[in-house]
Amino acid sequence: MSQNSAIPNEEKEMIECFEKGIRLEGDRYSVGLLWKSEMGQLENNFLVALRRFKNLRNRLNRNPEIFQQYKNVIEEQIKEGIVEECSQEITELSYFMPHREIIKPNETTSCRIVYDTSSSRSNPDSNFSLQQICKFVTTSVKQACSKLTQASKSP
Repeated sequence: MSQNSAIPNEEKEMIECFEKGIRLEGDRYSVGLLWKSEMGQLENNFLVALRRFKNLRNRLNRNPEIFQQYKNVIEEQIKEGIVEECSQEITELSYFMPHREIIKPNETTSCRIVYDTSSSRSNPDSNFSLQQICKFVTTSVKQACSKLTQASKSP
């Protein structure tokens, strides 16, 4: 991507970091998250994520049709490598992203899954969420992502 002098230095650095992190893995591109260097680490939020998963499971169990749609989406995301099953080995450096259903009965896909990047441990004052610790995606970085997406669709 060409570097325009109108782009602030911080955004130029984000674009450079983004471009360096692009990897072709099989038939897919993978990019790393852009971390804020001044922030701490994500802490293990397993108990929060587990509690929210149990609540989700209880809601889905009340509607077998939505449960099946949700299960199908998760299975497809696992197959495509978008998400992965949790390991039995949980370390202090583990972070779990809670998710929930969005139901829109009149849509083609009536059940969507939304991942909560603002989730953190029980005490948000002493911990950061994924949303807080990642750099914001600016217009310039969005444009770089768009170009990457277009390039990956080209023969």
